[in-house]
Amino acid sequence: MTDRRRDRYMRGLRRAIFLGLSGLLLILWASSSASAQIAPEVTITCQPSVVELDVSAGESGEGFSKCQVENQNLYEVTVEMTVSDSSDNIDTTLGEISLVIPSMELVDVDVTFAADIRSPSESTSFEINATVTKAGLFALHEMLQQSSLDEIQVEIMDFIDFEYTATGLTLNSAPGESFNISAKVRNTGNVLITVDFIVSNAEELALKGINCAPTTPVLTLKTSEYVDQVIMGCTVSDDFEESEELKIKVYAKASGEGEEKSSEDTDVRVSISVAEEGGFGGLGGLTDDISEENMQILIYGGGGLLALLVVLIILVKVMKRGGPSDSAEWDEDDFDFDL
Repeated sequence: MTDRRRDRYMRGLRRAIFLGLSGLLLILWASSSASAQIAPEVTITCQPSVVELDVSAGESGEGFSKCQVENQNLYEVTVEMTVSDSSDNIDTTLGEISLVIPSMELVDVDVTFAADIRSPSESTSFEINATVTKAGLFALHEMLQQSSLDEIQVEIMDFIDFEYTATGLTLNSAPGESFNISAKVRNTGNVLITVDFIVSNAEELALKGINCAPTTPVLTLKTSEYVDQVIMGCTVSDDFEESEELKIKVYAKASGEGEEKSSEDTDVRVSISVAEEGGFGGLGGLTDDISEENMQILIYGGGGLLALLVVLIILVKVMKRGGPSDSAEWDEDDFDFDL
């Protein structure tokens, strides 16, 4: 083989190798682009990102967020929506589970969160997933399916609530005595609470001589806990002046986790009986200022007047019978005096 033929052969071989490598690179590039097109992605954004659930009495216990799923591919995609199940107290519902999104468009999906009334307070993060399962009419193998996600923080809010009643029966007491007030309380909120009992008309009662104080400094109740116990001890002063029926207005105030709530007043009636002081003929009030010595003088004087009255009656009887000579004929009826 001549040198000229050898050179021509080597140039042809180099050209073939170059074209082969170029073709291989082209095939790899095309394959990479095809793979990218076969495994498309979408984006998802949810607002609000924090959802609060009010589970107090009279509320729904529900909250909502709206997620936007956007298809930026040059063809239609099918997307499957899922929500992570990460709470025993919060239920989730998707407005739509399967989405068909045209090229360069977006679709809104509502997400509902719900908890039972009086559920315990909680803060949980939920993942909202959007997975592309089809590119156009072609289903994607699980290995090629791409997912996008966004997180929503869901909080069951703290709240305070309680049932409260105080004894409303009439209590009987007297000066120098004491009496108790009882109450029934149930914690119907979702946090631990401390309860204080307060007499709203305490100043008015103190002026009359009645003072009430809690029997326990603080009452602590767990959720759903119930108590029925004495909560107030009251005393009546010795110098309470006159009988009277009074209203003691008692209310409860609960606090916990930075929240507070107070009840309405409950009226507890108490009847204070002051005994009437005695005296002659019911005139005890007229003899309050008479000394003991003068009182004895009045008693002796009254006795003397009574004796004189008896003597006068006898004399009148004697005069009617004709004198002392007839005294032997007197009987018991002569001494039956109508005083």
